[in-house]
Amino acid sequence: MNHVSETIGISIAAIAMVAIFLHIIREEARFRKNAAVARVAYLHSLESLEHDPGNPELKQNALRLGRKFSDLTCDENGFPDFDEQMLNEEVEAVCRVRESRLSLYPVLAQGDYRGFSDVASFSMKRA
Repeated sequence: MNHVSETIGISIAAIAMVAIFLHIIREEARFRKNAAVARVAYLHSLESLEHDPGNPELKQNALRLGRKFSDLTCDENGFPDFDEQMLNEEVEAVCRVRESRLSLYPVLAQGDYRGFSDVASFSMKRA
């Protein structure tokens, strides 16, 4: 009877360990999926902001989604891969890049680019 109790106890412990292990794997997969979704949402928000860098709502949305993504990208010490300052710098860089591109091509900035299939043909026609 004592041997049977030991065997049952070991079996229950083994089942519990397997269940815990499976739970950890499932949670890790869920966490990675959430981080991937947050990353895609953040990148899309930056893309939207690039098309309209003066829009404060798009800027706030990019910052909010960037914070969410940052929260999901912590290293083994619990520190995010990027902080608030890096996030702000990235969002500002997206805005500056778009504005600097538009200053190089004033016709494109106005949206009047009929007849120009691409920037190269625009530059050649302008010269």
